Amino acid sequence: MPGDHTTPVSTSTGRQLGSRCEFKTYHTIPNKDGRLRVKSIVDPFENEARVSADSTYALVISREFTVEDQSAPKSVTLKINSPQLLQTFQHVVGSYPAVPSDFKSPFEIRNPFQMLVHYWEELDAYRQETTDNETRMHLNLLFQFMDNEIGPERTKLLNMISQGQITYLAAWVIFRPGDVLYTTVMGKGWLLRCSKTVYEESTSIGPYFEVHCTYTDHDGKDVGVAAHKITMRQKRVFGAENPATITGLEIFPRKYIHDDALEEEFKKRGERYLDLRGCSVQAYDGLAQYLKEPPWSWWDYDMATAEPIWLPYTETGRVVLDKATFEEDNASKITGITQDASADALFCPPFAIGYSLAKKEWCRFLVQNLRPVPWKADAWDKLILEEEQKDVLQALVTSHSYPENVRDQPEQKGKGLVILLHGSPGSGKTLSAESSAELTHRALISASMASLDTESM
Repeated sequence: MPGDHTTPVSTSTGRQLGSRCEFKTYHTIPNKDGRLRVKSIVDPFENEARVSADSTYALVISREFTVEDQSAPKSVTLKINSPQLLQTFQHVVGSYPAVPSDFKSPFEIRNPFQMLVHYWEELDAYRQETTDNETRMHLNLLFQFMDNEIGPERTKLLNMISQGQITYLAAWVIFRPGDVLYTTVMGKGWLLRCSKTVYEESTSIGPYFEVHCTYTDHDGKDVGVAAHKITMRQKRVFGAENPATITGLEIFPRKYIHDDALEEEFKKRGERYLDLRGCSVQAYDGLAQYLKEPPWSWWDYDMATAEPIWLPYTETGRVVLDKATFEEDNASKITGITQDASADALFCPPFAIGYSLAKKEWCRFLVQNLRPVPWKADAWDKLILEEEQKDVLQALVTSHSYPENVRDQPEQKGKGLVILLHGSPGSGKTLSAESSAELTHRALISASMASLDTESM
């Protein structure tokens, strides 16, 4: 709560750690011969020198310049010693991915000071609400630094964001860790929670921007929190330094979607998604995506970084939902959930993983298009066979149970069920198989010799 106090820590000089509500500034400037020279600055925004102990100062500013340009610093580092400010960050921020600190001891942050930009309003509100004068003094000092160091640039960014636009290098501003984000898969919305953002560059695709998120998922049995990453290429999304529309990005903050019913809708969908855990046969009609992997019959070094992609198609028929078997067959697509009691159905994906009986591929199916299978109750009665043969077939298919581990061949010998049906065309071989599937409420995979000629490792 505002106004709480921390236990003061004394330094070797007798002063309390961070007790002096002043700036301490250093400029690291190279000489003509390339050697670095550190100057102590009296006025943090001028170039006069004064020497004193660092640990007693609430804030210590260090600016580093280059030989080529000594008018503007290459980097700026702010060290926060003030116990009042440390306590403020504990209350307001709690934790921040880019700052490896619990805010219980002095720490450093570098420009562009992402944490200060993301929590500007909250820190200002805390400054206005606190009843502790010492804390307010130290916050005023911090805001003096923020106004001079990042205030003008922040004003420009806020003006741009108010127009619904953002540039590539400023994209991190709209992605605050912990905020709810919005993206789409097959045209359906999906809410995730932001973890962090990263700027990277590749020789093949150029500069790109990564948004790391978390969401709620399952591995076929257990529910937990999983990680997800979305990559946005500068060339494709931003076009050099031209700004992009925020809502046109592949992922953007939830607050830009003006729909109050979104959470209720997504939570119901997420609850159904979690209810579909395990292995089940479902009816499906609509857009889906199948997993396309690189052809491994030939090799190229560029394939080392190639990831499987999901390609769209239209599915109409029955599918088998089985996330556990999918992950066994696709090591690169293992969800890797962390069991967490706070996992919320609101953040479940809009699709479920399953196997297409028609396409014979692992696919992603939209949860809203999944329906219980309308099994044909009279299919077996309509099968015309000799009564004795029909009774034997019925006994075989109804008494056989699916083995727990079908991949353990030595253990499964003698436990499978193989039936050879032979006869002239139209004698009922296919109909017998279809009727058996309807009778036992099981999936039927129809295979031909052509479909067995697939690419292998």
